[in-house]
Amino acid sequence: MLDKKSKSLSPFSCQQDSTIDDDLCRAFSDLDLQALCVIDRRSSKLHERRTRDLNHLLRSMPSSFSSIKESHDWWQIIMRRNFHWIATARKTILEERPKDEEEVVVYAADDEGLDLKDENCSWTSVAVIPSTNMTLRRDCTTYLNDILRWESIAEPLVKKGLHAAEDSREFLAACLAKIQTAMMMIQVSSVFIVNAIEWDAYSQEFGTIMEYVTKLRPRIIQGEGKYHFDFGVILPMFMVGTHCRNRELRGQAIDILREAKGYREGIWDSDACSRVTAFTRDVEEEWADENGWVPGERRFTITGTKVTVDKGKSLHISGYQKNGTLEGKGDFKEIYITW
Repeated sequence: MLDKKSKSLSPFSCQQDSTIDDDLCRAFSDLDLQALCVIDRRSSKLHERRTRDLNHLLRSMPSSFSSIKESHDWWQIIMRRNFHWIATARKTILEERPKDEEEVVVYAADDEGLDLKDENCSWTSVAVIPSTNMTLRRDCTTYLNDILRWESIAEPLVKKGLHAAEDSREFLAACLAKIQTAMMMIQVSSVFIVNAIEWDAYSQEFGTIMEYVTKLRPRIIQGEGKYHFDFGVILPMFMVGTHCRNRELRGQAIDILREAKGYREGIWDSDACSRVTAFTRDVEEEWADENGWVPGERRFTITGTKVTVDKGKSLHISGYQKNGTLEGKGDFKEIYITW
């Protein structure tokens, strides 16, 4: 939504056309952010340019926020910059793959299903070899520090919001801030994950996500059948259900996604996400201990998910489960679900 010709305008306004209602502009911006997170096929050059533009904008982030809205606006910029960088990093890491391991992906122009592949999906297995790109690693450290800096500046407002009435917008905004900062710390740093066992390093962030999602549970369940444009809680819960091997936290995420049947945030459908996460958990259950922890050599990694939502819904999930060793991809598994 940034326009180089409109540098003097507020970065939070709809800069392309002043006649466009701000709410409509924000709705499209929210949808673009969600697409950027998982299905963006734009070029690396575009992502690099957007990252630079947003980095320039973030240099003017204030040392204090006057309102929860101002903190939210700056957070949106940070998320957008981070997702553009993640897209660039993942494309770069894909190029580091041995040539014989690359897959040719053909996109059908008339295919209206949502086909999520390796290239820009944060839950799939991209880094099949450790990346030695020092520029990416320096950027990663910088962007993690930016998240922590925003969190520190927003802390007084978030703390105040958490003491507000639970049905208030302030309480909702404060909980979302906690959920999304934890999610973004995972998203940025997990770019370099090679083996699924490395997700265990984010147990604290998974716990934070579910602590505050649980506080919003009544809102989510009551929102059954509603459609939201904004980046909310479904993706963070999806990450917990997919990557967290703590039985209690993983079960909570899957249960809330299932109970919120029909709840949607942009491209995210709670019902479909509950089925993907439940399948991921179930294929590993044979190897899980009493706490739900699964050895790295038995974990399942999604490598493709195709969702079609029309008169009916269909879902294809595919991936590989390690077969007793960390070497190689493991055994291919897939499932087709309609409902």
